[in-house]
Amino acid sequence: MALINCYECGKQISDAAQACPNCGAPVKAPEKKKFCKYCGVQIEAGTSFCPSCGKPLTAGAQVQYSPQQSAQPVSYQPQAQPFAAMGMQQPVFMPCALHPQSPAVASCGSCGKSMCKDCTDRSEYTIDNVPLCRECNLQLMNSNIAESEKTRTWSIVKLVFLLICVMIGWVAWSGDTGDGNGHIWGWIIAGFGGLPSALKTFFHRSEAEKAVADIHTRVDPENGCMQEIIWFILALVFSFVFAPIAAVWFIIKNSSKIISNTNFLNKERPLRDNLVLELQGE
Repeated sequence: MALINCYECGKQISDAAQACPNCGAPVKAPEKKKFCKYCGVQIEAGTSFCPSCGKPLTAGAQVQYSPQQSAQPVSYQPQAQPFAAMGMQQPVFMPCALHPQSPAVASCGSCGKSMCKDCTDRSEYTIDNVPLCRECNLQLMNSNIAESEKTRTWSIVKLVFLLICVMIGWVAWSGDTGDGNGHIWGWIIAGFGGLPSALKTFFHRSEAEKAVADIHTRVDPENGCMQEIIWFILALVFSFVFAPIAAVWFIIKNSSKIISNTNFLNKERPLRDNLVLELQGE
């Protein structure tokens, strides 16, 4: 509640009073300002059409036509209200780092560069579901391609070594003369290729198993040490016995790695080459 001056007697009265208590003059309610909802220009109360943009401001307003014009209905499409009329600051245009003519809608999840909608939709990789810019996509592609080529090369080397050992062992096994020596040497030679993998498999223990064995050795050193020795001998025996089987298994496993990495490279290399050409053309 505020005090205002009466327009008749000049005495101060409350703005909520219906009339001046001194002279009885009625108190006029202050007129509210009115703005055009289309262009934001201030207009007088009771105006049917905006004097600036000409849009109708009331539901019953009719468009007037001159005699020379054909009285065809005119439809008005509401326009966005200016930011100044809404008391907001005009937003700053943030261009895409790769396409400056397009507005940015996101930032790269790796380097933070601004990205337009086209860049975000075409991103091959994401970090925490955030798309990457074209440059970061290219870097990640090159890294994945190099890692896949390294894995495939090493798998080919191991596959060739395993195949040589198994083939020589098969020849020795097939050439057995009946005394069993051919079978023994064939099994040993074939197992030579799978022995490293078999040793790694049978001698592998989890951290929990290692902790339990260490506690048992500390509590009962004699029995604990004996169990460790027995476990070592059994793991060594099983490694030599099952080495040829491990060789066959790892032939299959490395062949699968070679096929999967080859398919990955056949898919990623064309994408990488197209991306390089795209970045060079920008």
